[in-house]
Formats: sequence, C-alpha cells, structure tokens
Amino acid sequence: MRTIRKRTDLGRALLYGATGITMISVSTALADDKPKGTYALVGSGICLISPGGFKDDGHGNYVIPNGSNTFESSSNFWDTATFNGDGTGTTTGKFAAIAAPSPAGPGSAAGGTYTYQFKHSPISGNEYTTSAVAGTFKGTIDSGPRAGQTFMINKVDRTHIISMDQKSITVTNAAPYVEEITYSGDPKGPFQRICNIAGTFFKLQ
Repeated sequence: MRTIRKRTDLGRALLYGATGITMISVSTALADDKPKGTYALVGSGICLISPGGFKDDGHGNYVIPNGSNTFESSSNFWDTATFNGDGTGTTTGKFAAIAAPSPAGPGSAAGGTYTYQFKHSPISGNEYTTSAVAGTFKGTIDSGPRAGQTFMINKVDRTHIISMDQKSITVTNAAPYVEEITYSGDPKGPFQRICNIAGTFFKLQ
C-alpha cells in the first residue's frame, strides 16, 4: 500500500457525485434500463487525506488512517454528463476546492476542470452504478499552488438512483474506498484519499 509522503494541494479535493438519496418506488418498471441524454450535475464533497496512508479495518476495508496527521479538503463541482444509451458515457466539468490549515500544512484554494469516460450497469430497481474507464479521468488545475499542472485519478465509482421519468438522478459513493491522484508536477504521487460526495443530476436533453 502506497503512503502519502507530502501533502498534496487541492487537486485531491476533486470529488464526484451526489447524495440526498431517497429510494424511489419500483412498482412500475422503467421503460429503458439504460439512460440516454445529457444531464447537468451539481454537487459537493469532502476528502480525508492521510499522509501515512490507510490500513485495513480488520474486515478487508482500507479505511483507517495511519498516524494522527490526517486532514480534510472540500470542494464543489458542476458538470455535464452524456449517457449514450448503450451503457457508456462522458463527463466534462469544473471544480472549486479548499483545504483548511492543519498540522499537515497551510490552507489553500484551487480550481480547475476535468473530464472522463464512464460505463454503467443496467438500471435495476431504479438504481445503477457507474465507473470511470481506466486511464480516462484527467484534469487541469487553473488556480492555486498547483496551477498549470494536470492530474489523473485512478478510480471513480458511483451509485445512482434515477426517477421513473429519467429526468432526475441522485448520485453518491455507496461505500468508502481509497482512490489515488497523480499530478504532472512535483511531488507527483500517486497520493491516497477517501472521498464522500453528494449531488443531483437534472436532464437537459
């Protein structure tokens, strides 16, 4: 398991997703098990960064920080996601993030853009999951200590609940997991974090 040797600046505050999840009635089947169209997403999230990495909780989940110098970063994000109707799609968006001062280092703020391709499961009981296609989650940091750098995130898994008319969707990460972010500038990483996100999609077309 890799460990974080040095605090990363705001690119790691990139988070995805959404919450406020209320289970929708499934008494009527959806007409199509694969959403199609373009949706707007707005959401927010928070990440736990552990300079010492994460260890097993005794049940196979790497969620316990090593050491006592963990810190948090938060962000908001907004994007458009296009579902192709065949189980695939693309997302393009922007983010703004803040890391508060902590024993790990001074606070800072940053912003930038990101894009990735995703695949998703068929809708079942108004629910489906998405995963970023490996190697496609890429972004650029436009402001903050790492301005001008690019980054990649290795893993983005989300759980969604969609309305019966497929015009609105809630999205979140259903369980905590470690993801890694790698930067183009030093220190490059990869660096580990666990993020919780919350947001809502609205259909544009």
